[in-house]
Amino acid sequence: MKRLVVTAVAICLLIVLGAAGWWTLESRGPDRTGLAREEILTLDASTRATFLQVVDHLQTAPERVGNTFLTDEKPELGPRTFCHEVLIEIRRKSANAYLVGVVATCEEFARSGDALLSGTGFRSPLLVTLEATKGRFEVRYVEETGDGSNHLPSIRKMFSADAATRALDISNYGPPGLPRGTGDEARRAFGLPPTAKITRL
Repeated sequence: MKRLVVTAVAICLLIVLGAAGWWTLESRGPDRTGLAREEILTLDASTRATFLQVVDHLQTAPERVGNTFLTDEKPELGPRTFCHEVLIEIRRKSANAYLVGVVATCEEFARSGDALLSGTGFRSPLLVTLEATKGRFEVRYVEETGDGSNHLPSIRKMFSADAATRALDISNYGPPGLPRGTGDEARRAFGLPPTAKITRL
């Protein structure tokens, strides 16, 4: 009888410990730690700004923007795509090449009277390979995240340990002012005041 009691207690203890372990794993959620291991660089503000300008130009290039709603539906308005990038990290790829991790928010705008029309938009983490050539930085490769279930694994692969979590958070929620940044840039480009209304189609 005593042996049965001891066995029952042991089984109950195992169940409790197993449930506690399962709850801990569930509460922690999936692993968000980045896997990239290249050297992380701390560069001066001017160099960081130069890198972001190159990435921004890449993002707004017509051959990369592709098909967009306003361009297809209202080409007479001359729609343009504007992007705002948040720098996540810069890693060294080689002696003269760099890996620039960003989260880019891009949105298509066109002027309609005294207001802006907003069309296609997206937010996505990117890993851009830049190479220094004759005093200039040129884009050599752009890695994007996978869709659906591949989103988290690809972000972990693209970014370093702590940077992956930041990239995930910003791509999901965006930092304060990020959506407003593209609208402000579009207002200036189309000659509208900061208070001009934005209508989303």
